[in-house]
Amino acid sequence: ASIYLHDFDNTFKSSGVRYYRYVDDILIIAKTSEINTLKDKLILKLKSLELETNDKTEEGLLSDGFEYLGYKIEQPKISVRESSEEKFISTTVAMFTELKYSANRWNKNSKWLGIKEIKEIFILKLNEKITGAISDNKRYGWLFYFIEINDIHLLHKLDAFIVNQFSRSDIFGNKQPREVKSLVKTYYEAKFNTFGGYIHNYAVYDSLAKKITYLVGIGILSRHDKEKYSEDEVERMFYRAKGKNLVKLEADIGNVS
Repeated sequence: ASIYLHDFDNTFKSSGVRYYRYVDDILIIAKTSEINTLKDKLILKLKSLELETNDKTEEGLLSDGFEYLGYKIEQPKISVRESSEEKFISTTVAMFTELKYSANRWNKNSKWLGIKEIKEIFILKLNEKITGAISDNKRYGWLFYFIEINDIHLLHKLDAFIVNQFSRSDIFGNKQPREVKSLVKTYYEAKFNTFGGYIHNYAVYDSLAKKITYLVGIGILSRHDKEKYSEDEVERMFYRAKGKNLVKLEADIGNVS
């Protein structure tokens, strides 16, 4: 997209308006009197590249607020679009629902996972969902994507929502464990102390022993037979597990355009 639209971008960047593009999402900020001319020019330029706008194209006053890349901007508040918030909520609810209806089956069918271990694994996965993760110095997760928000009230609201989910969870005694992390704290850690340890960083698993400990912790390996796997097998299991987790974090963001 950057190569194909290079000249297109330069045309509007040099035209005296505020022009932003992320892949196929374009935002132009200009005077009201310029909008119609700019719109006609943009459509013609796109047509020359055998491209066109779609039915999601909108225009309006900045004072009325607008949405871009999943953000909802109503100065001075920068928040997330309602559908982006709902995506995070719905995937969290799905985790609790799966736990409710599957915990006993997991316990029954597993040779080494008891209810205690199942609860510990759930908290690990929920915490990674809350904080996101770092891998190879790349940042993954819902809050990292929306790190430019200043709507802290939304984060308090989502933290309260998670507390409420635990209050309905019999397996946790209807109470949120102290080990569960916070979106509010994650926000400040992500901004000012990303590598401080609060956010899950896969770089800490820098030895075979640590990778085995991680795989045991998430229930992939048993404490009793962890020694029977070769180094190559452990490496493959670790990178497969890490990959699946990172894909889930990106799925939380979904289609934000």
